[in-house]
Amino acid sequence: MLTSFCSVEGCSHPAKCKGLCNRHYLRRWKHGNPTHVAITKHTRFLSEAAKYAGNECLFWPFGRNAGGYGVTTFRGTLMTASRAMCFMTHGDPPTGEHEAAHECGRGHLGCIAPNHLSWKTPTQNQLDRRVHGTALFGEAVSSSKLTAEDVVEIRRRLGTDPSTLGAEFAVSPSTIRDVIAKRTWRHLL
Repeated sequence: MLTSFCSVEGCSHPAKCKGLCNRHYLRRWKHGNPTHVAITKHTRFLSEAAKYAGNECLFWPFGRNAGGYGVTTFRGTLMTASRAMCFMTHGDPPTGEHEAAHECGRGHLGCIAPNHLSWKTPTQNQLDRRVHGTALFGEAVSSSKLTAEDVVEIRRRLGTDPSTLGAEFAVSPSTIRDVIAKRTWRHLL
């Protein structure tokens, strides 16, 4: 079966109705123009915030995700407000893997100050989180099944079979091997 695509230039979504994808069809129905882009309060705020030259944090006043980062729609995609601000002030990221990194360490509080943002790789961003003290380790990680005391006990019993330790601590043998080899819980000696 041959699939036709949206007739709007640059759109690669499949056509659903009258030669348009869902998004462009709804824009045509609502605004009379399939390429209409509404200017929202988020867009206005980002435009004004992009001019901010101060050194203090500038916090996102609208909705935030569970991690505290502001969220908005930018270029038709839902993303963090700090990423949208990084696009506006620093252009496109060097690669698709680059993240909007905060020099202030307050991204989780909703900071979008242009002077605090830059494009960094995930590894560089994680190193920054360690410097800022916002990286999560050990028991602070919500999915962690082990405690620091458990890890110390596991490492103390080095010669014990990982399957036996895994059953005792209710984790997999591979988790035990990772703890012993210090691939996880590296912050504990």
